[in-house]
Amino acid sequence: MSRDADKITLGSGRLWINNVEVGYLKGDVEFVYTREKIDFKPSGVLGPVIQHVISENAELRASIAEFDLANIKYALGVTQTIDTSHTGDPSYNPASFSSLASTTYETLTFGGDTSIDDDLAIRFEHIRPSTVADTAGKKVVVILYKAVSLSDLTLAFHDEDYNLTNVAFRGLAVATRPAGDQVGMIIEQSSALS
Repeated sequence: MSRDADKITLGSGRLWINNVEVGYLKGDVEFVYTREKIDFKPSGVLGPVIQHVISENAELRASIAEFDLANIKYALGVTQTIDTSHTGDPSYNPASFSSLASTTYETLTFGGDTSIDDDLAIRFEHIRPSTVADTAGKKVVVILYKAVSLSDLTLAFHDEDYNLTNVAFRGLAVATRPAGDQVGMIIEQSSALS
């Protein structure tokens, strides 16, 4: 192996769910790929003679800095129930809220739906900082072909810090793709566009 300072990277990137960008991210974005393995150690042998992978897991985690309810719905995996804007009061009746005339609202309703959307396509793009030798900066891209949301909705409105919504996704196997390429890929751009 050789050393290459142009491959040292810094910073976050941009996240798309079903080809819709979720907005500004803040903090770490983590991609975690793990494989569970089992060893076969026959009787009378001191160590294993073979190993097999019995499961694999690919997850992407990020924190969204923008509060955009339509994007949060995507992040929660609620793609089937994204509603259009409502004009006037959302359909509920607390006496403490009244809307202004001609005001539009995005709403996320929840409770009682047991279905899970499993057709989320996830793409995260990180651009390496430019260097003297590489003034364009090159991309590192993580793709999950088909994913489910692992996200819970926790809205913490901070007094002296930015409000972030944490999201996480797990890649699912697409059995129609070839073995070894059923969950996703990582792409490293090796040359700049000319």
